[in-house]
Amino acid sequence: MKNNIVDQVKQDDYLKSNISNIISFAKNRSSPKFSAFLDERQRMIVQEILNALKYSNYKFFGGVKDCDRVMLGTFPEGQPVQEDCFPITTLKLSYSDKNAVSHRDCLGAIMGLQIKRESIGDIIVQDKFAIIFVDNDIADFININLDKVGRANVKVTVTDTIEVQKKQEYQEINGTVSSLRLDCVVALLLNKSRTIAVETIQANYVKVNHQESQNVSKQICEGDVITIRGKGKFIVEGPIKKTKKDRFFITINKLL
Repeated sequence: MKNNIVDQVKQDDYLKSNISNIISFAKNRSSPKFSAFLDERQRMIVQEILNALKYSNYKFFGGVKDCDRVMLGTFPEGQPVQEDCFPITTLKLSYSDKNAVSHRDCLGAIMGLQIKRESIGDIIVQDKFAIIFVDNDIADFININLDKVGRANVKVTVTDTIEVQKKQEYQEINGTVSSLRLDCVVALLLNKSRTIAVETIQANYVKVNHQESQNVSKQICEGDVITIRGKGKFIVEGPIKKTKKDRFFITINKLL
């Protein structure tokens, strides 16, 4: 675990240095500069850097609206921020409905081509096809080399994002907890005892707002995002209400 923490610190330091360079490039040159794809945790770190440097001519974009994985685009002062400048290609993977594929199948197949995760954006799986946002530099390589995902034979084509719609479905979870502590909320989400919840948190299986937390007494608020490894991502909805028995009634949406 200690090695994992050290590795994470190194990765964060590299990210901060890289983002600072990207911002500096946009300030001093006449052309925009873009990062690799960022996950939600990395995006929070990048946002802190942007705020600290008081840099405002930027945009986070992943190919369509509301992507989880996005690139940072920094633009020179006075230049309009344009989504069509981002080096993102939208690929469509078509396959027979006899062999349905999952998000994991698509990601595994692409990374099996020795492509780094940072070059891959969101993956949207729909009926008979999947949409994948990728860095322009690897689009042709995937187009040529990817012919199978899971058990399905696939045909890869470049498509227009105008026809792409990201539809996020949720499962609503309602319940009461004695406290808004993390262990109480995780117990509700797992439908297990607080003892199991504490063990899950202390095993580093839980993230709050995209950052690992082993603090079982951490207070949870409306809008917090809780991720439990192997169980999914959950968003705490509001308002949180107190019951007559001095408990807290909460509504949580599980992303499907």
